[in-house]
Amino acid sequence: MNPPGYFAQQFSAFQQQNSGQLVNGIFLPDTTDKRPISGWNGTSDNAVGFKPGGGGGNFGPQAQDVFGVTGRHRWLLGSQDKAPSLSLAGDWGHSVYKPNKNSPFDSSGDAYRFEIGALLFKEALDVGVEYLSVDPNYAPASWFGNALGARFPRTMNFTGVWNQHDFIKYPHNREGIRLRGKWSFHENRGHLWAKAFFLEQKKTSLYDVRVTTGALGPGTPTNPVLGFSPGFVDPVFSGFASPYLYGRASGNSFTTSLAPMENPSGSENGFRVGGSYRWDDPALKLSGSYARTTFKRDSDLSPNFGGDQNLVNMDIDMVNLEVQWDPSEKLALTAGVDITRSAGHMDPSGLSHAYAVSINSNPFKNLDSTQTSPYLGLDYDFTEKTSAGLTVRYYDTQDKVGPQVRAGTALDSYGSSANPFDWNGWQVGTRFSMKF
Repeated sequence: MNPPGYFAQQFSAFQQQNSGQLVNGIFLPDTTDKRPISGWNGTSDNAVGFKPGGGGGNFGPQAQDVFGVTGRHRWLLGSQDKAPSLSLAGDWGHSVYKPNKNSPFDSSGDAYRFEIGALLFKEALDVGVEYLSVDPNYAPASWFGNALGARFPRTMNFTGVWNQHDFIKYPHNREGIRLRGKWSFHENRGHLWAKAFFLEQKKTSLYDVRVTTGALGPGTPTNPVLGFSPGFVDPVFSGFASPYLYGRASGNSFTTSLAPMENPSGSENGFRVGGSYRWDDPALKLSGSYARTTFKRDSDLSPNFGGDQNLVNMDIDMVNLEVQWDPSEKLALTAGVDITRSAGHMDPSGLSHAYAVSINSNPFKNLDSTQTSPYLGLDYDFTEKTSAGLTVRYYDTQDKVGPQVRAGTALDSYGSSANPFDWNGWQVGTRFSMKF
């Protein structure tokens, strides 16, 4: 939302239209909207923006400058073939984001990582340790085109904002240690690998805009304003509970002066393990992996003060098993299965807040979904530069959240106990590739 300095009485449409310049004796008003979120109501301020007389602005035209440096160096610890070696790698990037390029407002952020690695035992063992730090404001982009409260099938889709960089390699708003290791054996036919990460929020999800009515002068702002100025992104650890953001059904973790009752930080920890082995006769490859990620943010508040919305305690487990057979140099057949389970508690907007208050408890499971997805694939190389593929996949999703977990403000209303939410279906995908 627009931060202080860009509220209605500080930077209103009326003021813009009455500023300008004389050209050949004619006054030409400056009608360019110079607020970060242009088009917002020029006469009133509010947090939600979806009520009569307020809100409704949009981002853009946006602009962003990004620059950085990267470096790598490797030291050999001997003269023989495949001698042990040490390596040092580092990346640093900086971004300056303008949600409205016509506005003087900008949001900047940094991302960097440093890694020390080693190749040992004739390059059979590859290990590394890395320190990572990515600001929440690094390289964001934004759009705004959905109503408040819209929900999407993807558990952690952050409505309205995303980042333009590789946020798997550089997870935004995280800092900490990552470890990796890979062992290759039997003349590189077999591989075993493992990864682990221990990350904390770089910045908590406390709203950086918190201004009460008239705090900056008469009618400035016209309503309490609470939220993030453009640039902040954290897809898992959302902002803390407030009716100004999530509606009247939400708890409230702020005082009347909009001071936070708590400001906990979240953590993201997990590991990945996997392996594969390849045979030449028959041309067969077997692979498998297991991954677990834990997201956690504690809350000391009761449900009456939105503790159930601030609390995040969620585990995600992923398993993949796959076998690939190459009956000829041109044909490859693949069969496998993906199993994903997401379970725990995550309810930033307070969908189940009324239920949390009724049982006076924060840590109940409102997420417990297991998806099993077997698949078959076929790939064929017509020539060295032309290939095609077909993949058939079946999704079976089982929801173990019981009907006692209610949603909505009226616990006995129609659909409030619409659990479990099971679904299944087929997916067929094709591809065709031609190189020039």
